[in-house]
Amino acid sequence: MPKPKPELKLESYKELPLGGVIPATPDRPRKKTGDWRDQKPTYREAICVNCLLCWVRCPEVAIITEGGRMRGFNYDYCKGCGICAHTCPSGAIEMVPEEEEVPPFGRVEAEAEEVRAGAGAKAEAETEAEAEAGTETKEERGGDGGQ
Repeated sequence: MPKPKPELKLESYKELPLGGVIPATPDRPRKKTGDWRDQKPTYREAICVNCLLCWVRCPEVAIITEGGRMRGFNYDYCKGCGICAHTCPSGAIEMVPEEEEVPPFGRVEAEAEEVRAGAGAKAEAETEAEAEAGTETKEERGGDGGQ
């Protein structure tokens, strides 16, 4: 007579770990996988739209998030595969050579300030051009393009 099969208990989706991650345990710690890559990601916070597609698609869960926002990369686990950069819809993530010095967590703050300053200068230049041409500015039209 064949042995009865053990009853299989299926967990609900609420009981499963996020992203199918196998959590580390004291007898099986999580292995660091970031020591053999040849390139690493950086991101420009100013143009990141916080869609978190990078977090969803990262095979090593090396994306650091906080409060639903991208905060950087955990280089101990990042393999340098570039999936995050390929997935990013805003182009905020860029792969750079491993040897290149990057700020902590790959967050490029200085460049973020330059991007913000550049956007402000562009808006100011558009307003000046509209004023010289004698047209109404966006603010004078109500900010919605007059529609």
